[in-house]
Order: sequence, then C-alpha cells, then structure tokens
Amino acid sequence: MTASEPTEQAEQVSPDEAVRRTMEAAAARLGLDADHIALLGSTWRELKVQASTPDGRPVFEDLLRLSGAAQRCEGALQRRRPLPSRRDIAEVRALAMLMTYKCALLDLPFGGAKGGVQCDPTAMSERELNALTRSYVRHIGMMIGPNRDIHAPDMGTNAQTMA
Repeated sequence: MTASEPTEQAEQVSPDEAVRRTMEAAAARLGLDADHIALLGSTWRELKVQASTPDGRPVFEDLLRLSGAAQRCEGALQRRRPLPSRRDIAEVRALAMLMTYKCALLDLPFGGAKGGVQCDPTAMSERELNALTRSYVRHIGMMIGPNRDIHAPDMGTNAQTMA
C-alpha cells in the first residue's frame, strides 16, 4: 500500500443524511437546543403517488414536505429521469431540507418542500407532459395552492407546467 492509498473507504451517506449532518453541526455551533434541531430535521409529511401517461405507462412521483413549523411550504417540482440507484427519494428529501433551511434563514413564512416526477420529459410530447402534470395535480391537489403548499418550476418544468 502506498501513502496515497486510503486505509479506509470513505463512508457513503445518502444526500438527505449529508444535509442532516451539516444542519446539525451548524445548529450546534449556533447553540440551538435539541427541540429546534429535531424540528428542523424532521419530515412533516411525505406523499408518494403514481400517475400515468395518456397511454397508461405508470410514473412514480414523490411530494415531500419538511418542516410543519410553518403554515405552508414552498418548493420546486422536478420532472427528470430516475437515477440509476434508489437514491431518488433521498435526493428529494435533501432538497426539501435545504429549502426549509433557506426559508428559515431568510425569515420567510414557509417550510420547505420538494416534488419529483420520475420521467424523461425530453422523450415525451407536450400532450403527454400536460396529461402527466394534470394527473399529478389530481393526486396532490388538496395539498397545493396559494394558501397551502406552493410549487415552483425546476428541472424539466417551466411556467407552462406551473400554470
């Protein structure tokens, strides 16, 4: 073994665990108490729904809402290809946590949320994308709106998707 070779393999952590550890370290440096740290790191609601394209192909979607400390949450909706591993939900959790912390740091009256639709939007027609979006909204409609959780555009979505 040479001096440049590691003696131990680096620990593999999921994206949400990496964000959680960073938040806990920052919160400890700020002197936050354990109850605040637990609140910032908890998931208030997770919803997994399955919508389908017009030809009946199932597409899995996740909507994640982090902190219940705020009345409503803000976050983006992604449409993207599934990752090769099953780290998709861990990535969505991590992004929702980051939105929670961003809103808290800026004193915005929102918790953090993130939604992800596992599809390849580049391989779908405008009609298919429209139908998929409508199917998604039918599943989560009771959770979104101007006085509830607010979605914003992200990867694979645009202003038309949000409309």
